[in-house]
Order: sequence, then structure tokens, then C-alpha cells
Amino acid sequence: MERGTDDVHTDIFFFTMPEEMMEDTEREGLKRIKMTGVDFLLLEPEIEEFTEEQRRIWFQFADMVADSEYATSLSNHALFICEK
Repeated sequence: MERGTDDVHTDIFFFTMPEEMMEDTEREGLKRIKMTGVDFLLLEPEIEEFTEEQRRIWFQFADMVADSEYATSLSNHALFICEK
């Protein structure tokens, strides 16, 4: 895991921290346009059980977190939008 590859399937690469993604994009000369997390803390079945008020608050929170690059590491998946 420290090398960023799966122990069993060494052809599978992953990042563990947003800083690693930032370092790689900078090394490749890419300009970072946006960095965001794309899923946070709860799964769809849990959200479906929310009341309308809970759902409204949840999506407001999720939008706020997605707008913050600092919260990217809270998500299971991250999206980097870059420009060459």
C-alpha cells in the first residue's frame, strides 16, 4: 500500500491521499482546475430512509463538502479535473 499498488494485483494503482494526486499532476505538468470528492460517508440506502428535511440538510452538507478541496480525503473516490 505504501507504493500505491495493490499487494495482489500489482497492475492496479491507487492513491491514498489527495496530496499524492496533486504531486502526480504537478509532476506531469498539468494545471489543476478542480479537485473534489464524489461520495461521502453515507450510502444510497441510508439516504433513502431520510425524511425530506434530513435529505435536504444532507444534500446541502454534501454540496458544501464537495466544494472544498480540503474535504476530498473524506470521500471514497476523488475527481481531479486538469488541463494540459
